[in-house]
Amino acid sequence: MIDLNTINLPDGKFNLPDFKVPLEFREPYILSGYRQPRISARECLQSIFKRCNETINVWSHIVACAFFVIRSLLVFSEHNPFEDPFVYPLLSFAIGSSVMYAMSVGAHMFNSMSNKTRHVCFFFDYAAISVYAFSAGQAFYFYSRPLNSDWIILRYHFIFALVCVAVSCFSIYSCCASRHRWIAYKYLLRTGTFMASFFVNTLPYWIRIWDCHSEVDCYYVSFPYFRRQYMFFAMAAIANGSRLPERLIPGVFDFCGQSHHFLHILSAIGNLDQMTALYQDMLGRRNALPSDPFPTFINSVFLTVIVLVANVAVVLWFSMSLKSCDSICEDKPVGKQE
Repeated sequence: MIDLNTINLPDGKFNLPDFKVPLEFREPYILSGYRQPRISARECLQSIFKRCNETINVWSHIVACAFFVIRSLLVFSEHNPFEDPFVYPLLSFAIGSSVMYAMSVGAHMFNSMSNKTRHVCFFFDYAAISVYAFSAGQAFYFYSRPLNSDWIILRYHFIFALVCVAVSCFSIYSCCASRHRWIAYKYLLRTGTFMASFFVNTLPYWIRIWDCHSEVDCYYVSFPYFRRQYMFFAMAAIANGSRLPERLIPGVFDFCGQSHHFLHILSAIGNLDQMTALYQDMLGRRNALPSDPFPTFINSVFLTVIVLVANVAVVLWFSMSLKSCDSICEDKPVGKQE
């Protein structure tokens, strides 16, 4: 157990102005609150109890993760997935969401250890988001898809799953690559990539709303939660992509109120609404949905694990490319042979 009281480092080490840290450690319009680069893991842990510009990023997702895990445990105490296979997609979604929060906490906590560690931390963060989006897509397919749809992507699960796998792999690759190419558009690229992924993975619900003809498809108990989660995700994406509000008054929101804080908090609220929408559809539409395809461990949880492995493989490939980089490897392209 680490005793934080035994670490006697000046608070100034966790509250540096932007001009005292290398360019690759800076965030746009954030002028202070930076941790000293290349600190140890223990110092990174200590820093989240100090006033730095990563403190809220870490704690916002610690709280969200704890709340989500507790809620999931309550749900699965009533609906045991190991006794009822129909619950497997919701379990997969819960695992994907929890991993996303955990990876975000780790990325924001330890990204000051070194240049390479900073990259690897956020590579894994992007992978976790990509896996979460995939797990959400599978849950939407099994619980929220329309009946007898003419859309071929929804008539066969393997087609929808294949599209979602391709979107997941594209998302993680493009986000990792954005740390070294297209730097001027990196926030827009990452936000846009994950927005596109989110739209594809929620397509079963959108098509159901668009083509509602039966009582089952028009079962709108879950719709307020689906609509609200989309609203929260949209606001989170706009804040993160525009870098508002810190763009308007640089330096004012260095500790609290910056765009990434809004991204964390709004997306966490949206994620909870998303789980509620899926849970309502799981309960309300179960008897009406066709038994083919039926959720199994293989086509839900195991498939999500396969996507996780694929995303980790992409992360490792980019991480291996950093081996030959020196202390300013951020200025060099990664994963590309000239």
